[in-house]
Amino acid sequence: MSTSLTAGAETDAGGKKPYTASAFNIHMWGISSVAQYFMWKEFALFQQVMVLSFGLDSRLVGWIYAVPRVLDAFMDPIMGHLSDVSNTRWGRRRPFMFVSSLLSAGLLLALYAVGKDWPEWGQFAYLTVVLTFYYYVWSVYEMNRVAMSYELSDDYSVRSRI
Repeated sequence: MSTSLTAGAETDAGGKKPYTASAFNIHMWGISSVAQYFMWKEFALFQQVMVLSFGLDSRLVGWIYAVPRVLDAFMDPIMGHLSDVSNTRWGRRRPFMFVSSLLSAGLLLALYAVGKDWPEWGQFAYLTVVLTFYYYVWSVYEMNRVAMSYELSDDYSVRSRI
């Protein structure tokens, strides 16, 4: 068996070589995990900023973090279906990943636009809305990134090395 990720030695039952993405595409997919990591870490660590810097009550922060996850349970199947049936010249997953990465950058800036002098209910409402959108955008990015990983190869041995 070949050690290259782009060529498998075996063929399937029909005599055709299974589809495998180029090494460049596989490595570009791997690099996309850097963006995913930073999107998730910012979401996870921002709760400390809300409590320590903005002085929000930790119970409110818990509610701020619960709302996106509840809404995500309804939105993930819808976005998954949309990305599965989409067909663009750039592929099914790439436009969703590109747009969601740009949106997450803008929403990340919006997270820090809240002021310490705002009333607590204003901070709560603003951060709930912005973090809900941010979590949803991250979810769209990650859903498409994982789905793309399954589409990089038809060959089981190549797919297990990706």
